[in-house]
Amino acid sequence: MTIKPYSLPLLSFLSFLLLSLSFAQDDAAALLKIKEQLGNPFELSDWVAGSDYCTWRYIYCSSSHRARFIWIQSINVNAPLPSAFSELTELETLYIEQMPGLYGSIPASFGNLSHLQIFNIIDTSISGPIPESLCSTNITSMALFNNKLTGSIPACLSTLPYLYYLNLANNSLTGRIPSGLVHGSTTMPMWLILHHNSLTGKLPKYYGGPNFDTVNVGYNLLRGNPSFLFGRKKRFVDINLSWNDFEFDLTNVQLPDTLRFLDVSHNRIKGKVPMSLINVRVAVLDFSYNQLCGEIPTGGYMSWHKANSYAFNKCLCGTPLPPCAQGPSP
Repeated sequence: MTIKPYSLPLLSFLSFLLLSLSFAQDDAAALLKIKEQLGNPFELSDWVAGSDYCTWRYIYCSSSHRARFIWIQSINVNAPLPSAFSELTELETLYIEQMPGLYGSIPASFGNLSHLQIFNIIDTSISGPIPESLCSTNITSMALFNNKLTGSIPACLSTLPYLYYLNLANNSLTGRIPSGLVHGSTTMPMWLILHHNSLTGKLPKYYGGPNFDTVNVGYNLLRGNPSFLFGRKKRFVDINLSWNDFEFDLTNVQLPDTLRFLDVSHNRIKGKVPMSLINVRVAVLDFSYNQLCGEIPTGGYMSWHKANSYAFNKCLCGTPLPPCAQGPSP
């Protein structure tokens, strides 16, 4: 049979349609498998075979009728994290939140999600290491906080060129913080949030770069001198170094003009309260439990900071603390 030229566009369209239907069937099968692996919870009762999965609760589809965005939250389950998520080959966003009955490790097969950009699993009981297979995805934002993850932070995350937001707080991660975990630009600031783990070693100088919004590494076992984070022209909004073993002289530190939250409490920081603090609108300040000494500067925005911001230091004095002792009269 001879195929006429004007039939070719129709054949191409039919081939595309059949291929799309095949992919849609694959997505439907994967979603039903996810439901089964979660124990068929009541909240997924509308996930029924034969119905349009793009109308199912928690599922958002692309214009090509593929499962693109999944946001599952507050479902009462007692089940491991479903490996069937990895079968959703066009998935771009996976958001799982407030499911304490969700346990088990992150499947290595999640590395097959080549389109995955936003990967959030928050407030669950998932455990085990962060799989290095995630370094094969296109993740730009990863939030895996308030879980039970263990092991070290995979250094290969630094190879994800567009990862600008990383939040691994409130886990049981150990080892050193790899350099270059997040990337940004003048139009895309970066966030590194690793507080409440058991990370050790020094904070790499990479994280003192000019395009960071937030570095929060409080409540770890870090040491060394992180004063490279500071500088008047940096873009930091939030710096939290609290509850570590950092040691440096604060006296001549130039605070970023953009800084709004600064917590360096419970370290071994020496020197004086920096004069640069006077003209920076820091809304939340905590210098407590260090080894600071001398008179607290006045003027500018210093009246915003109360006595508890300076408590339990070596010999700080002056407003809002008691006045400094006067020397003998001449």
